[in-house]
Amino acid sequence: MQTMARDVIIALCQATGGGLLVAGFAVLACRAVGKLTAPVRFWLWWLVGAKFLIGLVLAVMGVSALRVPLLKAEHYYTLTGLAKKTVAQAGRVAPVPQVPVANKSIPSAREEKIVATKIVPQSAYSLSTFRLSVLRQDAQRALTPWLFSVVSIYLLGLVAMIWRSITGALAVRRLVTGSDVCENASTLADVRLVSEKLGLNHVPTLRVSLRTSAPFVVGMFRATIVLPAAFLAEQPATRQMALAHECAHIRRGDLLWEIVPFLLRTVFWFLPPAHYTANEITSAREESCDLLAITACGSSPSTYASLLVRVAEHAHSPLPAMAMAAPASRGFRQIKRRLRTLSREGSGAPVPVIWRGVAAGLLVAQGTATILPLRPALVRAAEVARAALPAPELPRYSVTDLGTLGGKDSSAFSVNDFGQVVGTAQVYPSGTRGHAFLWDDEGLQDLTSGSVYRHSQGVAIADNGYVAGFAYRSSYRSGQQNAFIWNGSRRIYLPPADGFRFARAESISEYRLNNATSVVAVVGASLTGGTDKSGATIAQATLWRNNRVSNLGTLGGSHSFALAVNASGTVVGKADLPDTENGTRRTHPFVWDSEYGPMLDLGTLGGNSGAACAVSENGTIVGYSQTKQGKVHAFVASANGGDAPRDLGTLRGGDGSAAYAINGHGAIVGQSSGPNQNGRAVIWSSPNAEPIDLNEHLVRSAMRSGWHLETARDINAHGQIVGQGVIGGKRHAFLLTPM
Repeated sequence: MQTMARDVIIALCQATGGGLLVAGFAVLACRAVGKLTAPVRFWLWWLVGAKFLIGLVLAVMGVSALRVPLLKAEHYYTLTGLAKKTVAQAGRVAPVPQVPVANKSIPSAREEKIVATKIVPQSAYSLSTFRLSVLRQDAQRALTPWLFSVVSIYLLGLVAMIWRSITGALAVRRLVTGSDVCENASTLADVRLVSEKLGLNHVPTLRVSLRTSAPFVVGMFRATIVLPAAFLAEQPATRQMALAHECAHIRRGDLLWEIVPFLLRTVFWFLPPAHYTANEITSAREESCDLLAITACGSSPSTYASLLVRVAEHAHSPLPAMAMAAPASRGFRQIKRRLRTLSREGSGAPVPVIWRGVAAGLLVAQGTATILPLRPALVRAAEVARAALPAPELPRYSVTDLGTLGGKDSSAFSVNDFGQVVGTAQVYPSGTRGHAFLWDDEGLQDLTSGSVYRHSQGVAIADNGYVAGFAYRSSYRSGQQNAFIWNGSRRIYLPPADGFRFARAESISEYRLNNATSVVAVVGASLTGGTDKSGATIAQATLWRNNRVSNLGTLGGSHSFALAVNASGTVVGKADLPDTENGTRRTHPFVWDSEYGPMLDLGTLGGNSGAACAVSENGTIVGYSQTKQGKVHAFVASANGGDAPRDLGTLRGGDGSAAYAINGHGAIVGQSSGPNQNGRAVIWSSPNAEPIDLNEHLVRSAMRSGWHLETARDINAHGQIVGQGVIGGKRHAFLLTPM
């Protein structure tokens, strides 16, 4: 019950966001194009109301298109860069200096916030992107303590609006049943004449009442016009204008279209923009009927305006929506707008063709925005803007050799925003034993010193200093690893999922249960310690969160491995599909989110295998995949699965590449290699950029020292990069810092 209530409230919030975007388009259109006629404005605002309601229905149904981000991070930065460039060229801004990297020691393990590693924390995304799944989770955390109160208030308001509608409908029904069938020959002739001029198929039933103060029409399928008895004594021209207004409602089908503003006021009773939209629909509808009435009767705008004011002055409740005029005390502003429209559009002059074309274009655009997701158009606009920007100049990097723990080789896997690095380093001059390390300003710290485990790796580090890693006693290939978290003072080992003996960690992130509680989420895999017939390690993707161990399953095959998790709880990795009929094994990149159910297959670049290595807060995924030609290339994809993986390419002359990490500015790092070249660390400045060899962007002193950077494994928010390179014939972990 609680989940259902939460989902309905979140769906209302999502529908509100989509409706407000389309409403903004309508406001801009009405302000920018002053010659929009009343019928055009009616349909423009009616489509806004429909967007609110359609968005709510789709959100409740869980349609995946609603989770598509409107702007990816790289597109946001493209548009921002274009705007800054334009302003700078106008001489109004100065270049922004580079922010230096903070120097900070390891925070206390008691500090609460743990930010996603492998993927650098994406604080900029809270303002730069609009990912509905992120907004939904934020809303859930905010609503949880107040859920029943919010739901109760909403339901009370909904019941009150329904009761108000029921009582109003009963009052109007009493008016209609208390009226008499009109037998006045002159008035009946007037209604037949007006119906003929407006092209109605059937003459509406005409009734007369002493209790109504204004003419109105009711009956969606069998229209009935109720006329105040006082109008029987009016001049025929006056009666015809009043009857023409009500017949215009019948001709336009307003009794059917009224369902949208009615539902809008009822369902979104708490939302002022929804009431504003409903009022705009009502005003444009009445203005359209006024124009049809004076055209049918051949009346002058001033004569019709006099009748309109007189009816409004004497009108009083109850009156239905299709009454000629609301009471002046309630509808004075609407009456003023109708009078202005009469003076502007009541001359009967034809609308120029160019304005008809503009109106048609606006309605088509509004209709498209009402039905379809908005992201594709915005993404294409940002890509056009990107083409207008010059390619950013990559900075030069200084190189810090992180050294070893006494052996000859080391490798770095992750760096946080404070420049702390984790990885593995050999501990003896001979042999291959390596220990997980943490590097900071004080040098290397062995995280598994004194442990019974011979080997270990630190694979991820958070901004508060928490480290995820794994340790093993002997052969790395045996699959007998043990996952752990190092919290600044001790190691905490993580149990495998049911049915498995061992575990391996790959990434760590914060998972916030509510506004006050923050827990650690770690992903990796649970392992049996053995291999299958094909020699593959038997493992399945695992999530450790809130003292629970969850097996994330597979894509239908036997094995899977989770490689990264972001702060929104989105997990990526690789998983097996069922083998083909000829026994071919297929391993595809996947994305998993607890909110949306099982694993989603991201597909490949055409081959049988691939892996998703990193996911940003806005849902941009990077990794590597086989192509149709059997090569392995880096790719970028979207977490919602709406886009197929896109090839990031290789360095010139290379035939293989892999992407391992992405930071908050859309910069991606990895490796490119080829048959005639060793592996080279590369960076893609954005998902739409070409790979750049980091070896060609070192400061001169680093180039002279003989560094060859083989692979880049992570990049933080400040642009610092870690990985492994060759120096003096040995492979050492490095830290690159942009100068």
